Amino acid sequence: MASLSSGPEIEVVPEGAVDTSAARSALEESILAKGKNSYYYAHKNNLGVGGDQKNYGTPPRLLKTTAVEIKGTGRPLKVITDYAWSDCGKKVKVYVTIEGIVDLTDDSVVLEHTKTSFNIRLNGVKTLKDTIGKDYVLDVPKLNDEIQKVTFKLKQASNKIVISLTKENDFSWYDLKKA
Repeated sequence: MASLSSGPEIEVVPEGAVDTSAARSALEESILAKGKNSYYYAHKNNLGVGGDQKNYGTPPRLLKTTAVEIKGTGRPLKVITDYAWSDCGKKVKVYVTIEGIVDLTDDSVVLEHTKTSFNIRLNGVKTLKDTIGKDYVLDVPKLNDEIQKVTFKLKQASNKIVISLTKENDFSWYDLKKA
């Protein structure tokens, strides 16, 4: 005769029957108090062979390192992340403000572009704090649409660089970068 099962086994733990003072976290406290009925039971340390054990307050582990070679001049390299841009009809203008470009010349600026990207590098920008100078780079690898040419203008009095992108097609850009 086959026995009928009345459902899954449920472990009932009386209130206060388990000492939760040894718990290292609220997660462990819940597992100790409620057992298999804990919402966090799946996070218990029995993840099986190859399972990642929990990290209780220890510093993060380095998973992988990758060597990146940047061709440079030995000066520190700073990536430009703070800039503004505007759509000006047939052109898009990018405005970058960097303290210390007063001594910068056009020869210290390297500007490269393709139909859908541009990169500008400012070599040897010295600020009042720096004696060596830094190299700054702004790289936009995927523009909103195609461009014909890129030019720049240094405005040393206001510590600004204005980069002008001439559009291939005359329509409004709502984003500088394509997602």
